[in-house]
Amino acid sequence: MTLGDLRDAPQTLVHDKKKEKLMSAMRVWSLPVTKDKALRLWDLLERKLEPSEAIDHLYFLFGHEEMFAEIEEAQPGTDVRPHILRYLKAMLWNPPPCYRKAWQDDAWKICEAAVYQRRIGALA
Repeated sequence: MTLGDLRDAPQTLVHDKKKEKLMSAMRVWSLPVTKDKALRLWDLLERKLEPSEAIDHLYFLFGHEEMFAEIEEAQPGTDVRPHILRYLKAMLWNPPPCYRKAWQDDAWKICEAAVYQRRIGALA
């Protein structure tokens, strides 16, 4: 390791963290941060949700790249609500930086209630 390597290391670390935050934000294109979106998501989670239906209805309500990949891999007839709830819980407690202040109070409370009232395993 040279002196030049040591001098550039902190900048590389900062650049990598910025790149990581940007990539994290790019994987999420929509969250139910408004009361209207949160209520529409709540309604969707009221009943069994099959993969094809979830993909059709979720895109503009709650768009997360990894969640959609899991939903697309699910077998037809599978209830994908547990996938949605797991990602929703993660986005409530650790949203990408660009969404941190975007949540309306009512939307956050509705989504939190959806996660905790429809716990995985307690879905009807």
